[in-house]
Amino acid sequence: MKDFPITDYRSALKIAWDEVFNSAPVLGDLPPSADYRTGVRLHGRNLAIAKYVQGWVVGHMTPSNEFQAATPPTETVEETIAALIGIVANTKAMAILYCMDVRE
Repeated sequence: MKDFPITDYRSALKIAWDEVFNSAPVLGDLPPSADYRTGVRLHGRNLAIAKYVQGWVVGHMTPSNEFQAATPPTETVEETIAALIGIVANTKAMAILYCMDVRE
């Protein structure tokens, strides 16, 4: 069995993001809350991930800069990072396709 290097979740998010989008995300800490223990937001996207007692969630930042969970909790941060990247990729793809006249 191969031993993988220990990677903190912020670094894992940056590495995965760069592999998918070929750019570096700008991350920031979530403002303190009684609801979650830790979290990080993507500046310019109003999206974030946070560690609740029940697990990791993806959510968005409200206009008043509060985190709102939008997904059910997952067991691992890896699942949550993948979901966050999927949300952004889907949004980017839909914005591109919306500007096209795509036919069969």
